[in-house]
Amino acid sequence: MPLDIYHYMSDLRNMNEKRVWSMLSEYIDNNDMTGICLCPICVVDIAAITLNSIPPHYQTEENLSVAAERVSDVEIYKQIKKAVAVVARRPHH
Repeated sequence: MPLDIYHYMSDLRNMNEKRVWSMLSEYIDNNDMTGICLCPICVVDIAAITLNSIPPHYQTEENLSVAAERVSDVEIYKQIKKAVAVVARRPHH
């Protein structure tokens, strides 16, 4: 196999990562986050826990609708809520 194929790896992206960050931002803006640390470490932990809870969807083109067919927004919000509870109970810092 020619090594040229590895060049395209830099174009490969998990489309659910972009969705999680966008929905996490909305979640933080639209919910009472009193008593929950929102420092960069905790926010990244929330995103990481959420991403580890849903299947990845890798592709080279940015087409979020295909990723949404596999994991719904409702499911991502559900996983964000669970991740917020985990980080609230045990912040990493």
